[in-house]
Amino acid sequence: ANGYIDASKLGAFAYCVEATESLSQVTTFFLQQKINAQDKEHAVSWLTRFKELDLRLVQWKLFLPPRWRDSNISEDRNVVNMDPNLTLAHITHNTSMILLHHPIAFPAKSWNDYVALPKECSAQTCQLAAIETSNIVGKFLMYTQIPFVNHQFAFCAFVAAKALLFDQKNGTLRAEFSHLVQDLWEMSKRWKRSSDESQTNQAGIYARHLERLQDACSQDPN
Repeated sequence: ANGYIDASKLGAFAYCVEATESLSQVTTFFLQQKINAQDKEHAVSWLTRFKELDLRLVQWKLFLPPRWRDSNISEDRNVVNMDPNLTLAHITHNTSMILLHHPIAFPAKSWNDYVALPKECSAQTCQLAAIETSNIVGKFLMYTQIPFVNHQFAFCAFVAAKALLFDQKNGTLRAEFSHLVQDLWEMSKRWKRSSDESQTNQAGIYARHLERLQDACSQDPN
């Protein structure tokens, strides 16, 4: 307690806890706070909170020790060695970025233009975070032979896939969406093999919901 703490020695689990705490901050102090879009002062306060949380997330990723910046911790780039806690930390961080920026990228229709929103920048942030999540999730499931992943892992994949659905408004849907849906079904299968449960589990519920959303978007572009 009296000495200098070397951040490079912190375990992957510690970073997973930090990333989860950031996700809690985004949901509790931003998404769950009602906003009065007709009140300029309230709108400015809401946007200020957005900027504070965005800075927290950017700094977390920026100041990660070099050995933890990539979910593949192997020093040999030809070998994939992904720590489950570090992997979850990275995709949880991406989920926080998506959930934080999505209301900015796609504001409610009731939003008044009292304050200019960085819509294009936030939309790109959501897309890049979702694509990175897809790449990490796919690589982890392929190379890490564990019986199942937890619900937070599945939730992160779901949020990323749902964010990519908004690209369909432009007439194109990235392949990462289908990859994430397939990965969620794979997670569901692993749960069934591990628990012998016959009913659909959380990962399967997410996958089925995404398929329904995609079908609904295909039938009604609006």
